[in-house]
Formats: sequence, structure tokens, C-alpha cells
Amino acid sequence: MGSRDNQRAQRFYERAGYQVGGTAQDDVYDGITLTELRYQRML
Repeated sequence: MGSRDNQRAQRFYERAGYQVGGTAQDDVYDGITLTELRYQRML
């Protein structure tokens, strides 16, 4: 999964042929909430 705010990671996965899978998960680290996006790629 990649973070919603991490555009560099999003570009990396999208250039490699991955697409956002439509699911997201919020995780809290040291009091900061990060939203993780699930990427998937069709084989």
C-alpha cells in the first residue's frame, strides 16, 4: 500500500502498471493518521 499523500510513491506504482484498488486504510503512527491506498495490477 502507498500513502495517499505520497505522490512520489503513487507515480512509481502507476508507472509500473498498478492502479488504486479502491480500498483505503487509516493507520496512526505517533499520533499522526496516515491513509494507505491499496494498489493492484492485473497479470
